[in-house]
Amino acid sequence: MGSVHGSATPCSDRKERFQLTSHFTLFLDKEDVLLASQDMNEWPVIKPLPSYGRGREAAGGRYASLIFGTNLTDVVVTSKYSS
Repeated sequence: MGSVHGSATPCSDRKERFQLTSHFTLFLDKEDVLLASQDMNEWPVIKPLPSYGRGREAAGGRYASLIFGTNLTDVVVTSKYSS
């Protein structure tokens, strides 16, 4: 996977979810693919939000997202090959 600003390590073959931070740019190379498991058993279940999702319609938690962050500013996911 492409380079991450502020990180010395490329995100190659990363399998777990990751959290974005403010003032962050994720640059994807031409061949890069963001891929998540289709097996719901591999996704962590986290505390439900009271305003939507399983916290209101059904009992139990909600599945965590692949890429996440809260109260972010200046976040970019880009590639020189994007259309």
